[in-house]
Amino acid sequence: MSDEITSLKEYIETNLERSSGAFEYVIQPNIRNIVSNLSETDSEKFSIEILNWNEDVLYHLADEILFSNNEYLDKDYIYCSIFLRIKNKENLDFLSQYLYDCYRGLNFEKIPLDFFLQLKEKVEDFYIIKNGKENVNHFISPLDDIINKKMTQNKTYIQSYITIQNNEIVLNGNSVFKIEPTDFADFSKQAYRNFEMQYPKFFKMDALSKLAFLGSELLLSPITSTEQENNIALVLANKSSSLDTDVKYQESISDKENYYPSPAVFVYTLPNICLGEISIRHQLKSENSFFIFDAFNTEFMSNYSNILLNTNKADVVLCGWVEYFNDNYKAFLCTISTEENANYTNETINTLYNK
Repeated sequence: MSDEITSLKEYIETNLERSSGAFEYVIQPNIRNIVSNLSETDSEKFSIEILNWNEDVLYHLADEILFSNNEYLDKDYIYCSIFLRIKNKENLDFLSQYLYDCYRGLNFEKIPLDFFLQLKEKVEDFYIIKNGKENVNHFISPLDDIINKKMTQNKTYIQSYITIQNNEIVLNGNSVFKIEPTDFADFSKQAYRNFEMQYPKFFKMDALSKLAFLGSELLLSPITSTEQENNIALVLANKSSSLDTDVKYQESISDKENYYPSPAVFVYTLPNICLGEISIRHQLKSENSFFIFDAFNTEFMSNYSNILLNTNKADVVLCGWVEYFNDNYKAFLCTISTEENANYTNETINTLYNK
């Protein structure tokens, strides 16, 4: 950091405690003058360094940056970045008076989607507290427009998909395994052996985890490697959560004559345990989430997956529905990425799920 930038920071910190009109009529003009006269090189350093400064300093810099004559600074972006870092409600209220014009001037092409998503969340939270939810939509509509454009611009593609139900596994539209009607325990065991999966822990899993494991194994094994990190996010959902296992666990503690709470069953009394099993199997350390819906919410799951991909939180997303209760089951999983795939150009999660 150059001496000039260091001196500016110290100058602001030294004068923050002044309560007289000197700050408004002397100090602030001095700050603006220094900012206006930063060189191109110092302006670049300044844009990076100030975002590590404390909130009070940032707050007193915001207007002076915005109204400076420095042609090398992206003033709208810096002002919005400062707004994101401010927590004091009174300071946010003051900064918000210029915010609308600033984010309308943000560089759509240059700034990543994640920044706009963070800004929208911060603006929504602040304005709902201040003015009520009914007044926020107009203020954030330009941000929604930008986010929608960014999402459309950064299109994502389904790479492959799998459906498991009625004793059959269909991979990319082709039946790859089917047996005569039987219960899921037998079906899953036969499927495991048919595909020669080598993972003994499979037999200790609950039914929901086995269902998710079978689908993910066929989709992820061809694209994962033990030699490198696999940045694959997991986004799954169902209706019954882990209720099938919960019932079994409840039965193990309800009989006072035969009371034995089973640790082996208890460990699966959360639906997201199946995400853990998949992550362990494929050495995934990326984001994962499990949602509960009355029915498969394809729009939500698609949007959530697209955000992860467009904000570089994941290279691939394994997305889908894994429902199991009382031996009734259906799994639909697909992999999504930004790599163009002509096979599913006109397909969506919804159309593939309902095939």
